[in-house]
Amino acid sequence: MKRRHLLQLAGTTLTTLGLSTLQIKRQGLQYARTLAQPTHRKRALLVGINHYPRQSLFTNLKGCVKDVELQEQLLRHRFGFTDIETLVDEQATRDNILTTFEEFLIKPCQEDDVVVFHFSGHGRRVLDPDGDVAALIEGDENEPLNSSIVPADDESGRNRDKVVSDIMGRTLFLLTSALKTPNVTIVLDSCYAGGGIRGDTRVRSADPNDPNVLAFLRSEFEFRASQAELEYQDRWISQLNLTPKVVKQQRDIGIAKGIAIASARGNQKAVDASFDQFHAGAFTYFLTQYLWHEADSIEKVITNVTVNLNEQDFTQKPVGCLARVGCDSSQVLSQPQPAYFVDPRETDATPAEAVLLENKGSDRGTIWLGGSTPNSLNTYGIGAQFIPIGADGTRYEPVTVLRRNSLEAEVKLNQPLPVGTRLVEATRVILRNLKLRIGLDPSLEDLTDSIDQDIVSWDTGDRFELVRPQAADINGENQYTYGEGEIHYILSRLTPEYRDFLLHSNREALPESEQPDLPESDSIVLLSPGIESIVPGFAYDKNQPISSVISELKNRLLSLRNAKNLKQAINTRRTWPANNTERDIPSHVRGTGPVSEEQIVRNLLINITVRIRVFDGAECRDSGCYLDLSTDKVAIPLGVKFQFEISNHEADEVYLSITEVAPSGEITALLPINAWDETNIYPNHTRIVPEPHNVDLNGNSTEFYIDDKIKSKFLISVMKKAPVNPVSSRRDELATVILANLGGVDLSQRSANNAEKFSISMTDAATFTIPFEVVDS
Repeated sequence: MKRRHLLQLAGTTLTTLGLSTLQIKRQGLQYARTLAQPTHRKRALLVGINHYPRQSLFTNLKGCVKDVELQEQLLRHRFGFTDIETLVDEQATRDNILTTFEEFLIKPCQEDDVVVFHFSGHGRRVLDPDGDVAALIEGDENEPLNSSIVPADDESGRNRDKVVSDIMGRTLFLLTSALKTPNVTIVLDSCYAGGGIRGDTRVRSADPNDPNVLAFLRSEFEFRASQAELEYQDRWISQLNLTPKVVKQQRDIGIAKGIAIASARGNQKAVDASFDQFHAGAFTYFLTQYLWHEADSIEKVITNVTVNLNEQDFTQKPVGCLARVGCDSSQVLSQPQPAYFVDPRETDATPAEAVLLENKGSDRGTIWLGGSTPNSLNTYGIGAQFIPIGADGTRYEPVTVLRRNSLEAEVKLNQPLPVGTRLVEATRVILRNLKLRIGLDPSLEDLTDSIDQDIVSWDTGDRFELVRPQAADINGENQYTYGEGEIHYILSRLTPEYRDFLLHSNREALPESEQPDLPESDSIVLLSPGIESIVPGFAYDKNQPISSVISELKNRLLSLRNAKNLKQAINTRRTWPANNTERDIPSHVRGTGPVSEEQIVRNLLINITVRIRVFDGAECRDSGCYLDLSTDKVAIPLGVKFQFEISNHEADEVYLSITEVAPSGEITALLPINAWDETNIYPNHTRIVPEPHNVDLNGNSTEFYIDDKIKSKFLISVMKKAPVNPVSSRRDELATVILANLGGVDLSQRSANNAEKFSISMTDAATFTIPFEVVDS
């Protein structure tokens, strides 16, 4: 096997549609197209496969059927789709997928219709009859492989001749070409190879070093499409009056039509992940959750979904592309295409966390929480409230949650409401004693009882749960799972396999500057749920007694728990001003130079803007003094001073809290630092943090700079009501103090100090994060 094949493997799932990594880069996500005119019909085919037969080579997944639910509710209630067909598990055979695509999407399709095809499940790569469709890495040779999607009737484990029943990208390209409309969106939450289990996630792709992948999966050139698949392609080539040569030429240009969105780049893995009470594709969940709030262009959708994935410690980065408007490069392109090609005039523009699915009698209803973030879901228990908003903008009396199961909740209604009514959150109920669930990796199986006893001896109440792995026979392989609940971290030895994966997470050795500083093999570490990183500060010598390790873990895990508790208050995402021009930005925000959209974070729940200014003592006279805040991680120069500039555009004063929440869970107050610090910002004023020449009572000046190359997050909270509790100098109390201030709870009162939960009004407080990394200046 040539080395380049070993390194490249599958490439992005967009190659399923004939678009290579190189072509994406060349097109630069050229997403500008003419806005869609009002459409006649909106049709969607949604496919999700969790369960593959034993004779397949693939590990069963958990989140693909939920992906279909997520997309169906979004398309139906957000974008106005009425014609939606779903195929899940055993329904999603090869013949059913192809027949339904033809009968449901192609035959009734008209020129101005809108069409969506979504697939969640496993993928693979098979030999391509075109021979060399597209290079996967810039400057490399073309490859004779084509990505495919694996149907539910896959029997590749039985077929030793390596003939498979996959639906090739070449086939999807032809089917998409047959649609009469250009308004086509293809969403693929899969990658190219049969996955395995990694920590608390199930992988929809795999690398050749994954021990859960059968050895004969590692050869790229063994799988061949069935004769039925090739004959099916020939039939469509004939019906479309094409030739194989023309098909190849068109596929080399790009996708056939519309928009294609893929869950991960070619050197990454798409995963099923566990959230609170359910599993879903991490990409599909964040895609649909974001689109409940912002029906943006494809570029902004991908940027924001990437940010949300990153903030939940998923490393996969989605990619996307629009088909070219034409071959004439001089053609003038107009405004960005809206999501799913749906004219904004045809959508309910109200951003929402939930939608009413059904009425149950006069005072009960069921709501779907698809627009809710992972941080908020745990807060939508008994007593949480949502405000229904009618089609005409009428705001009704809040509804109250009675119980929640996964993404559905039963609520008490004050009056019957139309099905499809949008709901925005009004009150979160944040439990003060959040439970942290720690999975125990099988590599520590011999120490399980000792670890369990030591953690029980902590006497910290019901704050931690140690979850033992459960052995299971999955497709003939002995693998371990953690059941149905969400796992927050995994305690493990750094096995050689884990160490190799962390050093080669992109299937080839990371550049030396990007390689993580890993402890030696067999060290005891705390890992992210997907084994994608070691939690900073949680590595212990392999020879250290386990009782000593668990003793040191106590306070550190309490820090992680406090940080997770605080993150439950996050209720807004970072946004940037639309159509940002000089006149749109008030003079007190513009400062002395021009302001670009990328340098400002705007929060519209409470209307503020945030910039971060860096300086070395010289006066800032241009926009280069301000950091680009539009990336998934803001780059802060090493050792260089910086300030926050926060402007209040509200009619009343607001109150501010800024903290740094480190990956280790350590929380540091940046404002207020001391109890006497003022935190208010007057209307139409800008607050500088720290203030220039700020000196405390001891004569010490306050300056912000970071002298370690770290990755962390700023958490910013803005309140309409003055805080009732002074800041504590103890870091372990900061989370409680901030949450109490957000909820208006005075902790000096005995009843409040013993409260088990805080009710926080989401209309009076806005909390968001700015992830950052420190880079060489």
